[in-house]
Amino acid sequence: MILKEYDGDLFHVNDRETYYAQGISADFAMKKGISVKFNMTYNTKNRLVSKYGNYLNKWDNTRDGSQGFCILEDKVLNLVIKRNYMDSPTLVSVSMAFFEMRSAIVTNKIRVVSMPQIGCGLDGLMWEDVKKQLIIALEDTDVTIKVYRT
Repeated sequence: MILKEYDGDLFHVNDRETYYAQGISADFAMKKGISVKFNMTYNTKNRLVSKYGNYLNKWDNTRDGSQGFCILEDKVLNLVIKRNYMDSPTLVSVSMAFFEMRSAIVTNKIRVVSMPQIGCGLDGLMWEDVKKQLIIALEDTDVTIKVYRT
């Protein structure tokens, strides 16, 4: 994995090879933060709701009720890192979502992923802690991760 960090707007990336990643809740609310822009740009909420309905059941049926997961829809890796949009993610849920993202990256031969600092900002996690989990999950892959700080 190659990890690059940039200052700037994720939505000004103009690269056909790029997939995008975002952190979302299992209720697919997308009411605040960068998920609002993802929804406006990719119609993410409607696409996920129509395809998966109420995904809270998957969240609730995990071992401890806090396991994160990843849903690849079009060119967006949706990292489900919390149950409801009002909840806060944990490093465990973010880490689990990163490992599922890893599977999607390897299976689909994804070479470039552009993303914000997942779980940070409004969700309150510290980027250095999240970054460590990202590196652990993807360290031996051939993907380039571009993280944008806005």
